[in-house]
Amino acid sequence: MYSAIIKKNYDRSYVRWWPRYAYHYTDISNAVGILTSGRIYSRINAGNLKLMKNDNASRQVIDMTSPEITSYVRFYFRPLTPTQFHNEGFKHYKLRYDGDTNANVPVPVFLIFDLNKLLSDPNTQFSGSSQAGYGTTMYNTVSDFEKLDFDRIYGGGVPLKEDVAYRHAEIVCHEYYEIDKSIVGIACRNEVEKQTLCNMLWEKNHRTFYKYKEMIKVMKEDMFEKNGLFISDCDYHGDSLGIRFSNTKSKRDYSHRAMKQNPEIDIDSLQVSMRIVFDWMTRNGGLYHREITRNIDYNDTQTIVVSKIPIIRGAKELWVRIDIEEKNMCFLKYQLGAGEVL
Repeated sequence: MYSAIIKKNYDRSYVRWWPRYAYHYTDISNAVGILTSGRIYSRINAGNLKLMKNDNASRQVIDMTSPEITSYVRFYFRPLTPTQFHNEGFKHYKLRYDGDTNANVPVPVFLIFDLNKLLSDPNTQFSGSSQAGYGTTMYNTVSDFEKLDFDRIYGGGVPLKEDVAYRHAEIVCHEYYEIDKSIVGIACRNEVEKQTLCNMLWEKNHRTFYKYKEMIKVMKEDMFEKNGLFISDCDYHGDSLGIRFSNTKSKRDYSHRAMKQNPEIDIDSLQVSMRIVFDWMTRNGGLYHREITRNIDYNDTQTIVVSKIPIIRGAKELWVRIDIEEKNMCFLKYQLGAGEVL
């Protein structure tokens, strides 16, 4: 049985609980579409149906991947893959992997699945290493699963070159996968991004929001690299909005590594554009709209304070959306006090 092998892998894994699950890693905008439709579609089908809001993949890798592989829905055995290291979080285009401006997941979300149920589905197969590029052999039996090199698949730390493909071992399903067959959780990087996902789901489909809201959790450890630019906090008080950005060591290390590999990058030129959208809402819909744009320093992003925000008579909620380079980074709602003079 798959379950017996999965339990044995607890003691072989860098993080003990990883082997219980399978992981589908995507951007928040794509996650909203998946949860709303109830399906993860293959890359080809998502493109044909115009469901892919953010293209996560490296164009270089996709160009050398066979059409057969892109017709599969793909899950990983683990988080913290080498691909995630390069494309998690918003990264300035000059810092992206091997100059590939496409590979970018501004707000990452993990859809987490029961691995035993997923492997037991007659429509799924698995491999011992990555299907990217020219692919590798796929299997669908318990005996083949037992032979996989789990020490390499679930290893920790920086992988050796020969171990990279094993970190990308996959489970695949042809064309699409009905997520309710085995979904058990939805993981976000911090509270701001959790609330952003909830608000995006509510706006898209109330029923979907209520169906999945209890599954949406913040997972601070063992799942996210936190080596790109992201919003760590966003507070509204009266007439001001404070936006705090990530300033993690892993983000600084990633930037320094990229600049070391490409000395032509000018650290002082890494500016990105930010747009803040304010919408004051009544119970019946929109009332007043305002936008602010400004440039921010990617490597040295200070707390941004927007002051003198107007008070709009009759508004019950203030909706705040923040985009960086047209990528949705934050969507929060603030209740306006019932006793406040508006």
